[in-house]
Amino acid sequence: GVGKGGPKASAGPKGTGPKPNNGNGPKHGSDAHNDAIDKRIEDLRKDPGVIDMRKNQTQVDVDGNKVGNNRPDIQYNKDGCHNCVEYDTVPGNGQRHGEVIRGNDPGTKVELNDVPPKP
Repeated sequence: GVGKGGPKASAGPKGTGPKPNNGNGPKHGSDAHNDAIDKRIEDLRKDPGVIDMRKNQTQVDVDGNKVGNNRPDIQYNKDGCHNCVEYDTVPGNGQRHGEVIRGNDPGTKVELNDVPPKP
């Protein structure tokens, strides 16, 4: 869904959630898990439409308001819509993460990815 008033410029969200760390979070989870997250963050940084990126921060909505205590692996806004991305090494965990994210913010776009363990 698109928020009211169209896309927001990133003058820093005024919401109740943590300020976006622009993907600069500490290592999160296993090497395979963290590498998948960091590779995606690197790709997202090349997209000029992506703003307010977060790595492993409490879930917020498109306006930066905290909507849950869960911490999606990656969150960002694009074209006035909030996006959450999860990477899971345990099959089935992604589905649960998706349900929690949507339960907190039905308007968010959710992307779930399985991470194969490193050999």
